[in-house]
Amino acid sequence: MNRSSCTTAADVPNGEPLSGRHGYWQLFKNVHLRLVLLALVITLTHVCLATLSGRGATWSSRYQSLWTFDGGWYADIVQHGYRTASPPGAGAQYNVAFFPAYPLAASVVRRILGLTPGVALLITAQLAAVLFWYVILRLLHRWQVAPGMALAVIILLFCQPGAFYLVVSYSESLFMASLLMLLMLGPRARGSVRALAGAAMAGYAMSATRIVGAPLAVLPLLWAFDDVRKTQLRPTFRLLLQRVRPHAFIAIATAMGTISFFIYCAARFGRWNEYMKAREIGWFGTHADYSALFALERFRVFVPQFSGDFLAHADVTRLYVPMLAALLLLVVGADSLFSRRGSLRGFGERVPFYVAAGILFFLSATNANPTFQSSPGFIRYGIYTCTLLFLAAAHAYENSNYRNRPLPLAVQLAIFLTATVGLALQLQLCWQYSRGIFVS
Repeated sequence: MNRSSCTTAADVPNGEPLSGRHGYWQLFKNVHLRLVLLALVITLTHVCLATLSGRGATWSSRYQSLWTFDGGWYADIVQHGYRTASPPGAGAQYNVAFFPAYPLAASVVRRILGLTPGVALLITAQLAAVLFWYVILRLLHRWQVAPGMALAVIILLFCQPGAFYLVVSYSESLFMASLLMLLMLGPRARGSVRALAGAAMAGYAMSATRIVGAPLAVLPLLWAFDDVRKTQLRPTFRLLLQRVRPHAFIAIATAMGTISFFIYCAARFGRWNEYMKAREIGWFGTHADYSALFALERFRVFVPQFSGDFLAHADVTRLYVPMLAALLLLVVGADSLFSRRGSLRGFGERVPFYVAAGILFFLSATNANPTFQSSPGFIRYGIYTCTLLFLAAAHAYENSNYRNRPLPLAVQLAIFLTATVGLALQLQLCWQYSRGIFVS
């Protein structure tokens, strides 16, 4: 009896028997699986580059050198939980200055795999990076972005100077993965219970990872407004409630990520604002300077100087603020102008990306630290704004009259030069980071 005669119709699609090899091929043809595998390849490539830049004589020691700075505080949370008593040698600092989602996820990974806290934090960040890249690829696939444009987005994000923070012991990858999941699922929440639940969980995780996620609770309200605006019938109260209710639920869930941490602080330490106190006491009186965007000095463009064999990272950081501001204004302004002229479609779908990019840029640019000479717009925060703007630009391009044309040669050359310089800076910054030089 041959192999195919033993195969039942229930074993294969459409009742047609398949050989084992053909079955594996059918599995590989699954779009989601291919996107996951591609996201995994991108992340592993990033991990290899970061490890290559690490400190140590062996690959293991180089990999573990990616766990440093904030990773030490996250490891303390993983091992001991939150506490106001300073660990030995930490001075006035204590770990309540860090939000809980990332160390909580690392604790789960540590228990499942039996890892040390440092390695568990690295693995957790890198798993979140896989999700980050998967959602980006999923959005590009959903929008049917041309391969050339999709490749440009991936290359520019991969080569962003602060992108190595996606695979080291920081919470950037988890925060961005949650934000992108929210942006992917949120617009479909009214028509799908799964999308509603997924968006709510993503929003909660996002604002439980970093406090800057809390203001992004306004994003679901934009989707609610868009749903109401598209209503052809005269809106009644019942219809408005039906349209707004799912998005309001997501907004509340998003805000609760931060609020629940404040509630925990109130119950555990007697003060809901213990996080703010910890930042103020132990991190040099960190405070927000909301007038920063009106200070022209913050936007002065200059040529970075060399410090030894490397560009001075403080100069690179200061220069990054005006560059991000220019990119934000250019992309949003051009999109608005050409959309009004009718050359671009779908501007309303891109508004949440622009609002999120603007909020995150504003919060990073106003996060002043009086003891640092460098600009408060840290390079690692640039990955937030760049990701959102590049995705919005890809969506705009796909909804333009130029979608079937290849990118102009000048644009391709600009992308190549930008990616080359960005990757060189990223490798330099990662090399310094792994050797105890603060380059955030």
